Amino acid sequence: METLNLHQILNADTWLNLDKGIFKLIFKRGGIIAGSFARFAFFGHIDGIKYPSDIDIFCLNLEHYEALKRFFNNYLKIKNESKFAITYHPDRSLGFYKPLQLIKPRKEGNIVTYGNVTEILDNFDFTVNRIAFSGPQTVTLDKNIEEDLLKKRLIIHNIHCPIGILIRIMKYTKKGFNISFVEFIKVMEAWEKIDGVHKRTLIEFLNIVRSEDGRVIESFESFESFAGEDSAKWSKKEALFEQILKLLYVD
Repeated sequence: METLNLHQILNADTWLNLDKGIFKLIFKRGGIIAGSFARFAFFGHIDGIKYPSDIDIFCLNLEHYEALKRFFNNYLKIKNESKFAITYHPDRSLGFYKPLQLIKPRKEGNIVTYGNVTEILDNFDFTVNRIAFSGPQTVTLDKNIEEDLLKKRLIIHNIHCPIGILIRIMKYTKKGFNISFVEFIKVMEAWEKIDGVHKRTLIEFLNIVRSEDGRVIESFESFESFAGEDSAKWSKKEALFEQILKLLYVD
């Protein structure tokens, strides 16, 4: 099956066996494993690219989300919870060694975090992340993902917010990927297309990121730390922080 530059493989020959442990239970409850861990499970480790930091789980609908949440809460320990995801500690007895992140279902504007595999992957930003398992050997992936992955290049598929995608680019260059000038042009074009009110709001956000003591947020990690520590000080800007932070929770 091919749609939206996606290709589905049934009975895929995967690098990692997902037909056991926690993964088998996730699929049984309608979960979808997508993003960098799905990429790792299918292709294996690529030299020079950092291993995935967590396992992102998406859901077809709210019913499946609630079922997975109940299951995880019964058997796993919560590491932290935000408005966008619940993160659980790894459990070696269940066969997974990275934090498991259950993405909360949201549809806000053009941001979609639940639905069928096509809907979920069409919302992803980079082609190298457009891969998902809806079953142990059922994988849907971007037609160009292998070429882009082997060349370690970031090709932008979707831009929700110009500032958000720049933060994501910072994150992924530290993971071992590179990006061309042509892709940066896409970000500039996205900036030009947003309306004046939104643009002023984003500029205001950048000014807020320069915190009270004059500290400049120079990296993705320091931005995440700043957002986690200091966003409560800016309650009147909560919606603004949400707009940016919701783009950061998919690895």
